[in-house]
Amino acid sequence: MTSHPDQSPALTSYFSRLEKRQGVSKPRAFVASAEGAALCSWGDTTLPLALGGVTRFFTLAMVLREVDRGALTLETPVADILSPHHIAGLCVVGGVDHSNSITIGHLLSHRSGIADYFSPPHKRVNTLRDQILRSDRSWSVEQALEIARHYPGAFIPGTARHVNFSRTNYLLVGEVLTKSTGMSFDALVDLRIISPLGLKRTHVFTRDYYDRYFSLAPVTNGAKPLHIPQALASFGADGALISSAADTVAFLRGFWNGALCDKSWLETITAHPLRSSTAPPLSVGVMIAPLPGTSTGLGAQADPTGIAAGINIQTGVCAMVSTHRVGTLQGAMKDLVALMAIV
Repeated sequence: MTSHPDQSPALTSYFSRLEKRQGVSKPRAFVASAEGAALCSWGDTTLPLALGGVTRFFTLAMVLREVDRGALTLETPVADILSPHHIAGLCVVGGVDHSNSITIGHLLSHRSGIADYFSPPHKRVNTLRDQILRSDRSWSVEQALEIARHYPGAFIPGTARHVNFSRTNYLLVGEVLTKSTGMSFDALVDLRIISPLGLKRTHVFTRDYYDRYFSLAPVTNGAKPLHIPQALASFGADGALISSAADTVAFLRGFWNGALCDKSWLETITAHPLRSSTAPPLSVGVMIAPLPGTSTGLGAQADPTGIAAGINIQTGVCAMVSTHRVGTLQGAMKDLVALMAIV
């Protein structure tokens, strides 16, 4: 176990428990106050990590920036921005195509009803998730959307009292951003997030980075390391971001203090979360979890590769933790909540 004599016994015990899990060797974490003071640092916080689903937090920040400048609204129909071949057939319920009624807000909050292209909730399906756990492969946005069209919509967009977690939503959000700004997703991340915040270890993983895959912190599936550079580059706005623990927390602080979008958004996007059968409760762009023993909430994103990052909504404390091990969204969130409860 990594020695950190300056950490509290509670933190040392927490990381000791993480390191005893099968497939977990070097967990990493960083926690900072709203003012930027380091509250916890574990492992190499400068090592680049594949953020997976935490990428959605960055994508959300860029959408909210577009809303702030009047280019979009959360009520803007996606069909007003993307071409019909992108949208048609994505949410068919009872034989009726409701795809044209999907808004940007529906996508961000997983209330579009669109099926998850990556891991659709149907048995006896050889999903993309199953495939990349065996062998690396790539796919395009068009191919992902075609997979989603094979499944009926979970509900008419915006009508259900629950959410249907779907990675297809954020692929579409990425398409909306590139269409509305005229910039590629990686160029937009550099302009809107990396440059303003001065992040040195953050970038979008594309085909140009295949040969650098082994420089990333390894992710394991059980005892087997995952080698998935093609898949990582295919995730786009849903999961292709590379960053370090320190850079990720710097991003979260920028979100909290209004450097990326209007500060009032944090309260707005965490209001009225809805339940999900496959993820923690979800609001507009973030997962919501209570912190034990308090009325304080946590706005966060997580990924089944054991990484989660979030903001204490009341105090502005920001944190990221990663075990680099394939598991569940709920498991990654529990690790983050437990860490935040200690600090």
